[in-house]
Amino acid sequence: MNIRNFNDASPLPSVGVIPTDTVYGVVARISDVEGVERIYKIKKRSPEKALIVLIGSFEQLNKLELTLTNEILSFLSQHWPSKLSVVIPCDSEKMNHIHRGAKSLSVRMPPYPQLLDFLIQHGPFVAPSANPQGLPPATNLQKAYEYFGENVDYYIDGGERESLPSTIIQIKDNEIEVLREGAVALSF
Repeated sequence: MNIRNFNDASPLPSVGVIPTDTVYGVVARISDVEGVERIYKIKKRSPEKALIVLIGSFEQLNKLELTLTNEILSFLSQHWPSKLSVVIPCDSEKMNHIHRGAKSLSVRMPPYPQLLDFLIQHGPFVAPSANPQGLPPATNLQKAYEYFGENVDYYIDGGERESLPSTIIQIKDNEIEVLREGAVALSF
């Protein structure tokens, strides 16, 4: 098992398992189309399902080719970093390998300082939970390794990571719709 840490400055391999702000995630850079496809294969994930993206800074939003309004940016600046995933319009064909034709991306800036630094240095990343489709997400390195073994290039150990899933919202026509209630309680 290739174990790295968040501070390792050596070149980053394609697909890894890292601790996130909720559970462990299996990750690849958004620009690594082959790595993204490997994630679908090793997770046995339905190819129609879009992937969540983790960012480390507001500047990284520009790499996602999103359709950002002033209202969305204002909302994000008030609520991030947090365990809040926001579905944002994305008409970019360049991002089709992530949004899978949905024309939107679910994006989160996690409130986990080591992860934010890692994302700033290497990201943004697609980061679905570290589990084969239909099984519970890995909450520790041992479970992630049981799931994926040598099918991923590296692992980062962050101890036990167990949390409610992120809250997922969508902002459309300046209206906020909660798609999944989770770790962040919102009141409007």
